[in-house]
Amino acid sequence: GAISLPTSFDWRNSRAVSPVGNRGLLCASDWAFAAVGSLESSYYIKYNTMPDLSVQQLLDCSTAYGNTACLGGTANNAFKYIKEQDGLATARSYPYSGVSTGLICLASTKPKVARVDSYARITAGNEQDLLGIMVNKGPVAVAINTNNEQFINYQGGILDVPNCGNTPAEWFLVVGYGTDNGVDYWTLQSSRGAGWGEKVHGRFEPGKLRLVARHSNHSATVLYPNLLPYFDSNEEY
Repeated sequence: GAISLPTSFDWRNSRAVSPVGNRGLLCASDWAFAAVGSLESSYYIKYNTMPDLSVQQLLDCSTAYGNTACLGGTANNAFKYIKEQDGLATARSYPYSGVSTGLICLASTKPKVARVDSYARITAGNEQDLLGIMVNKGPVAVAINTNNEQFINYQGGILDVPNCGNTPAEWFLVVGYGTDNGVDYWTLQSSRGAGWGEKVHGRFEPGKLRLVARHSNHSATVLYPNLLPYFDSNEEY
């Protein structure tokens, strides 16, 4: 029979989510932060230690995989790069600058600490699959359309954009889900820094966005491609 899932869930309660990243005002590196955040969580769930992996490496080095550094990219391309180029270095050895042309890659000189063995895409809009995989495997990178007034003015509550379109504009990490006054929602973490987020009951939660859940396969407008890294590391962090 089907395994019943808890009514609410949040990986942050298990300390399995790295701190909110701050991509800076001049760099559209949300795709890289989402991919790295998902990989860091997977690493933590497997090894019980939280790595701090290099976002900058993805910006500088994955241009050949279809990413365009600070001009944008996708988590799918990021995972493909990480898998084929033998992993990511630490942020300490390859720190984030918030600037990149994607032309000068220093990865060959850095030791790699986390590798992607394979990765999977969840069918766009299949929120039931997303639910099961996020709970059983770890936080998932997703892209949503943020080019709308509701998102731009977001300060809290459950974001609901009925005609959101299916053009993903920004990547986030899905870290949990829940229900508030009968409305089901996903909990997302952004890379907009600790100054952006949701005020809940007078308490500010950095990086947090709650997004309405649709419960239908027509919700590709909200949850676009979702990816999950499964990986194997033979090197301790």
